[in-house]
Amino acid sequence: MSAENHISRHEALGLHGEDVHELYYQMVLTRTVDDRLWNLNRQGKVLAFASCLGQEAAQVGSAYALAPDDWLAISYREHGVVIARGMSVRDIFAYAYHRDNDPNTRGRQIPGHYGSQKLHILTASSPVGTQLAHGVGSAWASVYEGKREATIIYFGDGATSTGDFHAAANFAAVHKLPVVFLCQNNEWAISVPNTLQYAVKHLTERAAGYGMMGTLVDGLDVIEVFGATRAALARAYSGEGPTFVEAKCKRLRSHTTEDDDRRYRRREDVEADRAHDPLANLEAYMKAASLWDEGVARQAGEKAAAEVEDATQYAEASPLPKPSETLTHIFAEVKTDAHQNDD
Repeated sequence: MSAENHISRHEALGLHGEDVHELYYQMVLTRTVDDRLWNLNRQGKVLAFASCLGQEAAQVGSAYALAPDDWLAISYREHGVVIARGMSVRDIFAYAYHRDNDPNTRGRQIPGHYGSQKLHILTASSPVGTQLAHGVGSAWASVYEGKREATIIYFGDGATSTGDFHAAANFAAVHKLPVVFLCQNNEWAISVPNTLQYAVKHLTERAAGYGMMGTLVDGLDVIEVFGATRAALARAYSGEGPTFVEAKCKRLRSHTTEDDDRRYRRREDVEADRAHDPLANLEAYMKAASLWDEGVARQAGEKAAAEVEDATQYAEASPLPKPSETLTHIFAEVKTDAHQNDD
């Protein structure tokens, strides 16, 4: 493809060269964070961690399209999403180290269960697919309050096999709610391959059954993901209802640090998947669009490494939660009537 075609592709979406450089940096930072947290887990410093290696383009590209007022419902793998949304790397590492200054959960959950009222991130939970209902509820609230905002819901292909997905998709379509269902299809539901999950060729085929638009995109192409997400958001804002976006990508590590994919994936298949690297894909795009020089990669790598090192030191020096506050923010505090009998 010619440089002109590459240039027209991002410029046609309203992106400038600076935007492409920023997308590249956010993807580099996401991978640097991912690598460090994975290694810290192996050192016994970070608990169970779900890597997003191979899914950086799907996460950063979609989050980059969101407006500040939009809401996000995520799973435990969306590190690139929260980075693109504006969460500081220091806060991410304070969370990973379970420190008292973690603004997400005050160290009370395993890494990845982000939640931020400021950033409009609904608090994540561990069960597969439960965020789908939460996200649709968020969109329903936006409509009820007459606000021009949408909710994007992040989930994997495995979540589409749950009842939560059916209930959420059906309700959103019936009521034409402003929802973007962003499915990162990394071909695995933990250890179950797609061939044992569904019989359709693409999950977007299910969208028609719910009466919603379905869009299939290359999840390794950050520009394409951005464009598809922006189009889905435009439909949501205009009252046209939900869109199901299927971003085809690869999961380049085990399901989590507590999983060993050598038990169900052939090593030659994993190596073949590593050839589909979203970072390398964007680098090729930037070269063809005359947006690349070796200094770009060097500066992005050095800046990301410095930011991650600073966050690591910050987290390690941060205070642990106080044992006396173990139950704080866990149970609701109910005030009893002063005249109520003790029995």
